[in-house]
Amino acid sequence: MGIQERKTREKARRRQMIIAAARRVFSNKGFGKATMEDIAKEAELSTGTLYLYFKGKDELYTALSLRAIQYLNIRLEEAITSQKESKSDQKISILKEAMYDVYRFDPLVLTNIFRSQSRGTWKNISSQLLSQI
Repeated sequence: MGIQERKTREKARRRQMIIAAARRVFSNKGFGKATMEDIAKEAELSTGTLYLYFKGKDELYTALSLRAIQYLNIRLEEAITSQKESKSDQKISILKEAMYDVYRFDPLVLTNIFRSQSRGTWKNISSQLLSQI
């Protein structure tokens, strides 16, 4: 294992640590009251270090929900492909079930998706994160 591989692994680990700290802060304070300073303190890092990993609070909040968004996408694809011959009512029922499963997986994710779209926060998200979404 080379130095570059170790640095890449450490960067990914730190990114996940920041996301975990953000989850705790957002859960306790809510999105509106949470600050990057709060998250940095929770992660035991400087605020400047957070900005090396994320453009801002919107991007961090979106990254926090990425796994749940990916899970929602998988569930929706399953619902669509497995029920091609279903009636509209059955498809709606399957889609509702998929949304509810995602909500149980992470209750904040649906709120985040709707908030992000309504406030136009996609413009504050890096192109790398947008491609993952």
